[in-house]
Amino acid sequence: MSKKILLILFIIIVVVLVAFLYYRESMFSKEILKLEILGPDTAKVGDEIQYTVQYKNNGNFVLEQAKLTFELPDNSLTEDGKTIFTQNFERYISGRPGVCDI
Repeated sequence: MSKKILLILFIIIVVVLVAFLYYRESMFSKEILKLEILGPDTAKVGDEIQYTVQYKNNGNFVLEQAKLTFELPDNSLTEDGKTIFTQNFERYISGRPGVCDI
């Protein structure tokens, strides 16, 4: 009887350990999604500036309904007055690089 209980406990521990390792492997971290913002270091009043955001999903899974939000620095002036830009992605497949110009 006690050997059965020990065997059941051992199986439960193994299943929990395997589930934990699988969950830890599939967790999202900042190393999985690489972002790089390219733009000028300085600008004069009246200069038109373009920022380029390069991104790549280095994970082994698809990101569903991802959203990239870019907020311009304080005191930025735009033609339409917007200082926050958002790009929505329905599905962002792993391994694919992308570019967003702002």
